[in-house]
Amino acid sequence: MSRNLREERLRRQGAVSRSCGANQPVTINLPHRDTPDLLEAVLPLWLLQTHPVVIDVVDTGSTPDNLPALKKICAAAGPNVRLHLLQQRLWKHASEPVAIACELSQIFADTPRVLWSHVDVFPRRRDLVEHWASLCDSDTPVVGYEISPRDHVNGWIASNWRGMLGHSLTMGYLPALRACGWSYAVARDEFGLGEIALQTWDTEVTFNLCLQQAAINRRIIGHDLNYEHLVDEWHGHARSYPGSKISGSEHARKARAWVDEEIAIARGSAAAWGSGG
Repeated sequence: MSRNLREERLRRQGAVSRSCGANQPVTINLPHRDTPDLLEAVLPLWLLQTHPVVIDVVDTGSTPDNLPALKKICAAAGPNVRLHLLQQRLWKHASEPVAIACELSQIFADTPRVLWSHVDVFPRRRDLVEHWASLCDSDTPVVGYEISPRDHVNGWIASNWRGMLGHSLTMGYLPALRACGWSYAVARDEFGLGEIALQTWDTEVTFNLCLQQAAINRRIIGHDLNYEHLVDEWHGHARSYPGSKISGSEHARKARAWVDEEIAIARGSAAAWGSGG
């Protein structure tokens, strides 16, 4: 689709103004499961941003032991934090619970922009949301980090991951995305990739194929890493801690040290930002 045709399509469907809702809150989508201590530490960093936010915490199946703490944390955070509980079920694919949590932005988000993130991603700058919102508009509807390398994976994804945006820290301009029919659904038959691709599917693959199909412009801010502690000017990411904690892998022990470091930094940042620093 040419740029002129794409702009005309967006214009007809309501994604006209580059600055639509520039001063409106940004919805932050946070999938969560069984890591209430991370959630408690990261929520203030988002709520104290220089740009107003509304946060959707989407729990993908925490154990009953963790639900009281989860509900208490979200209630204490105030009216701008909304908790949504997904019932546990037999998922078709390991990536499906988080994909569904991200997909629910189509229903929950009532703001022009949504920021998809994780509870193990800790903002390092108080103006992250404000700055990214200034970059994310109808001309460039998606801004974020490229997914971590998939060269080590066999199959379709190993040759097609470059240029795809992840869901650990990515902002989308919803009027443009809704116009192109975006989705995070794990299986989309119209792409014609079949079971071979599904074997190496990941949470954000369908989303990126939707963007490619509609010729949506993307801006890559940085590059995510596999199983490493990624720290830059925007955020600290204790990569893969929640998933490795659930699966009981050895990585959880190493990543827990990163989490403890990020939580300590987060508490200091929240205290400084809360006092106007």
